[in-house]
Amino acid sequence: MLLGTNNIKGFINFLETYPRDILVYRLTLLLLVFYHPPAWIGEVPVRVSALFMFFSPKLSRNRWLWVLLFIAYSIFAARYWYYIDNHQYLITYWVGVCFISTLFKNRIQVLKINAHLLIVLTFYLLYSGNLLLHIFLLVILCSTIYLQISECNT
Repeated sequence: MLLGTNNIKGFINFLETYPRDILVYRLTLLLLVFYHPPAWIGEVPVRVSALFMFFSPKLSRNRWLWVLLFIAYSIFAARYWYYIDNHQYLITYWVGVCFISTLFKNRIQVLKINAHLLIVLTFYLLYSGNLLLHIFLLVILCSTIYLQISECNT
């Protein structure tokens, strides 16, 4: 069935009026449902919590659920650092970004800044080995938090 012009315009209008932070959170949660860690920590806890968060705008902004997802992904990345691919590192970083963004009033600005850093991180992972990856992730995350806190204080 082909979509009509009115359906496409209606969908575009819906996307333009939908809160951007919830849209980013929901798309992230959709990714987590289908591309979760291939271990016990991803099969049940991550999938179930991501599904609940996906269907509830209030839960999708809940910082405690985001921190639990971030902890789960971090544990998986730390435990299987020699086994996982670079996508898991990037998803772990992005889940951490979603958590950090829930701490601020201007969530979409935090997401925008970190989306740019994620692109930098992607190219870094493309052209380097995993030797300094954890240090790089920690430095990027800490500097991002510092910049965002200093930006919010001004």
